[in-house]
Amino acid sequence: APFQKRNTSGLGSHPSLTRPAFVFKKRTDHVLTRPDRSHVNDMPDCVHLTGPLFQTKMKAMSAISSQDISFVVQGAIDRKDTPRCLRSVRQWFPKSEVVLSTWDSSDVSDLDYDVLVTSADPGAYDVILPPGKKAQANGNRQIVSTRSGLLKATRKYAVKLRNDIMLTGDSWLDMFDRFPERVPEWRMFQERLIIGSWYARNPRREVPKVFHPSDWFMFGLREDLLLLWDIDLEAEPESAWWFRSRPHPKRAWDLVDTRRYFAEQYLWKTLMSRFGKVDFNHFMDASAENIRLTELTFANNLIILEPHQFPFTMLKYPNPKRAWRYACYSHREWVRLYRHYCCGEKVGAAVSRILDWHHFYEACYVSVPKPVRVGVRSLSGFGRKLITPARG
Repeated sequence: APFQKRNTSGLGSHPSLTRPAFVFKKRTDHVLTRPDRSHVNDMPDCVHLTGPLFQTKMKAMSAISSQDISFVVQGAIDRKDTPRCLRSVRQWFPKSEVVLSTWDSSDVSDLDYDVLVTSADPGAYDVILPPGKKAQANGNRQIVSTRSGLLKATRKYAVKLRNDIMLTGDSWLDMFDRFPERVPEWRMFQERLIIGSWYARNPRREVPKVFHPSDWFMFGLREDLLLLWDIDLEAEPESAWWFRSRPHPKRAWDLVDTRRYFAEQYLWKTLMSRFGKVDFNHFMDASAENIRLTELTFANNLIILEPHQFPFTMLKYPNPKRAWRYACYSHREWVRLYRHYCCGEKVGAAVSRILDWHHFYEACYVSVPKPVRVGVRSLSGFGRKLITPARG
């Protein structure tokens, strides 16, 4: 039977996921068959996450049902990608509420949703100086469409999902309450949010971007997601053109990007400012304290999962560059942060890092100048095998 659709006016003028390699499936309409998840309720009271020389006690798998979740599918409608995204949500979460949040006058005919929210497009500004490739600051668009959708969602839990992502599994739901330890310092959400490793930037890598969680996919309590997304828009074009009228800082690694903050940084910085003082003046402001705060707030408020834990197809980026993966936190790296900051296991986390050959290889890889990496790419097959263990 067809799904009932309800048109709802938007709020465009509102003031205020054990394998480290990233696997992107070929662009296809194929959706995997749902697995039998009946074992979830048969799990013992606790399970253990195993890894190099450690065991971390975790709670039993989640009992959250599909009917407890609202999916906020947001962004401009793409007549090829958006239907695939919506179909995948229905396939894996048939009882969930689907809220489609997009722009006024969008063509939403023949799309499968429960609630439609339309908003006025706040626009975007170019942020790359010539002769760089064109790029726009779309942060305000994402804030408007996500916030508007969340405000119309009716379930206890919510998912913020780009409409060019196709789900290929639901295993990530079992990870939600498996990391119970938290500390009072910079505890901002009632419960953790699950996000993907792409593009949760590790500020200790080649390009030190702090306060940069992934915003492709987020799952958690609806109230927590609203705390993150129900914020004032960035002042534009002042923010997008910040470095047009100001010199880039000394030792800047990007001299063509004019924006003050990346969208993810503005989002996280604004959230943090509700709980304390943050000294963060621009996207390259990677002080030692800001790196520490990035690690602490990510460990205490998020769960970062990799694509094998949160299986999906990113339709916009079917062929990701290999180097991109090294810029982001892996799940095992996030677990070390969790142990260090939330469990008080600083020594164990440090030993785990030292004995992690995957981490050692990645650190060596990014220390090699990019031109050299490109020149020896044909010899890197053995290295890729080192950081891509066989499936057990």
